Amino acid sequence: MINPKAVPVTLRIQGTGFTRRSTIRLAPSSNRSSTLDLKPEVISRRELTVTIQGEMLARLAKVGQQQRSIGLPSRSTQLPRQKSSPTSDYFQVAVVDESGTRSRFHPIGLIEPPAQIVSVSASTLRNNQPMTVMTARTLRIPVEIARSNTTMPLTVKAEVFRLTEKGARVLVRGAGGVSKVPPGAPDVEVEVSTPKLEPSAEYEVSLTIADCSSCTAYTVPLDVIENPEVTCPTCGPLFGGTGVEIIAMDAQQETVGLRWVDNSVQEDGYRIEGRVDDNPWMEVTTVAANSNTGVMEWTGAAPAWAAPHQACYRVVAYNTYDEIESQVDCGPPDAPKAPAWIRITNREAHSLTVEWLDNSTTEFEGQRSGGNGSPILLDPGFRLHQAYCEDCPYQTAHGTDGHANGTGPLRVTRGGLAPDEDYCYKVEARNEYGSSWSPVVCGETLYEPPPPTRPRQLSIREKTEHSVKLRWRDYAHNEDGFYVQRRFPDDPWENHQHLSAKDGTGWMDWTDTGLQSNTTYCYRIKAYNEYGANFSGEKCATTYAGTPSTPNLVAGQVWIVEPTTPNQTFHLMYEVCNMGGPISDSFTDRVVQDGNLGAAKSSTHGPLGAYDCYTQRTTYQGGVPEGCYIWEVLVDTPLETGGSIQEMSEYDNARGLQACFF
Repeated sequence: MINPKAVPVTLRIQGTGFTRRSTIRLAPSSNRSSTLDLKPEVISRRELTVTIQGEMLARLAKVGQQQRSIGLPSRSTQLPRQKSSPTSDYFQVAVVDESGTRSRFHPIGLIEPPAQIVSVSASTLRNNQPMTVMTARTLRIPVEIARSNTTMPLTVKAEVFRLTEKGARVLVRGAGGVSKVPPGAPDVEVEVSTPKLEPSAEYEVSLTIADCSSCTAYTVPLDVIENPEVTCPTCGPLFGGTGVEIIAMDAQQETVGLRWVDNSVQEDGYRIEGRVDDNPWMEVTTVAANSNTGVMEWTGAAPAWAAPHQACYRVVAYNTYDEIESQVDCGPPDAPKAPAWIRITNREAHSLTVEWLDNSTTEFEGQRSGGNGSPILLDPGFRLHQAYCEDCPYQTAHGTDGHANGTGPLRVTRGGLAPDEDYCYKVEARNEYGSSWSPVVCGETLYEPPPPTRPRQLSIREKTEHSVKLRWRDYAHNEDGFYVQRRFPDDPWENHQHLSAKDGTGWMDWTDTGLQSNTTYCYRIKAYNEYGANFSGEKCATTYAGTPSTPNLVAGQVWIVEPTTPNQTFHLMYEVCNMGGPISDSFTDRVVQDGNLGAAKSSTHGPLGAYDCYTQRTTYQGGVPEGCYIWEVLVDTPLETGGSIQEMSEYDNARGLQACFF
């Protein structure tokens, strides 16, 4: 993470294969096609270093903002990604080589240390009891804030949630408020409007720092009491019916059916009214009041003054003092009302949570079927559709029921997603008359660091009657450790030995002891961290039945100990091991460059004991011209004591070393 107010900053990138022509490329997260290329100040084969100035970050932030406001209008209005400035955005970095090949982009977080709400006035909480609020009144909450930046203005947002019997939190539309906090101010008084709170329900107010995805919410329970100005005997129903829909119509029987959500406990009843075109509303019938709230239905005779499919209907909640009308529904039964307020409310590396508002009471009521396994939801009321971009093909990702008691928010969490990828969603509400669709919302899963690079070049270095020595190359910087896994041929793998993580990269050795003689063992290396694991290839070795009498020379690893600079002296090293019986005479080995046996460099060695190894240093005076070369080691002189000297049998890292000189 980089604090943009602390620039310039030094960025150090570690890897392999860097050259003097490597370039560091920066790009805003929302626009990888607009980039800024920087020349590294320090270059080595494994590390690049560059200094990032403040104007560079400002330029990239401006590019990212333009892309969001011009190229992605629907995302900028529907998706709460909170990336509108350098203090909440992130940039990406990649390395480009001389051929234009680019590595994968990796994110650089740019954040302002967030402010946090630390307390609410003790006098307001009344000795840790819930705050008392009178419905249809404005509540004032003093809030104390801890902040690390005194020059930055803040906005405190208050949202009111209703707590259901099942523990769900339902946002109360129209309730809440926002307050501005001037730069340097440690506290603020937030005004919270409470126009539709009911004394019989449980509520809580959530206080957060706006536009700060990492800031935690401060939650305060509310104790709602009656407001005499609202619940007085001279007041009418507090709320009208919602979700009014025609659910049935029979032209031959001349009947019609309606369904709606009763939102009030103060009505004396409901009056169903109808009309044709713009004619005055006429009473069709009345329905008795419901003592509570919930879904209500009515089916009865259609009015004689209109054919059933031509009329429009509404429901009016009334009592002695007042009445409130619902919205209108017309004609034959329709597809469900379209879902609304679709948004992504939680992002993880492998999941996204999508929420929307169920506006309808007529969606399918899904039937579940299934035998001994998990039940299957057939004909769900809502289907969540998923795509990889806003205009890409969508596929059904999830089905869910609507609200059995009417309308309200719904939530689905989609798991099994790839990290650092974009996904788009839309919701289909369904019944036998058709479908209706929500708008599209898109979101990006969080970046997840990769598992370690797999170990390579696993080889059997030595073996005896009762031991096998392994060697492999660690290429990872982010492993938590290693497991040496072992098995007999055709058996499953088992974790045999745990090894600690290596500091940096390089060769690692480990010897397995206490083995049975004349027995075959197979090995592989597992590098792991919290994000996953990767495995080396498999190598098998058979322990000796006894100490062998025949020598068996094997050429091992080859490496260069000097920088690969053209036309400069360097030293080539290689290792040879005797995997058989002792050698009493001398023998020779050869280093061959690019298969040119005539120019091979020879060295004489011996005697050499059983299971012993030696290392040879060969100097190339004056170096080689620029380019890439391959060296091989051959040990091919016959022994007078009999037997043969072999090249490679169980090993894969003696086939040659390729090195490039630039």
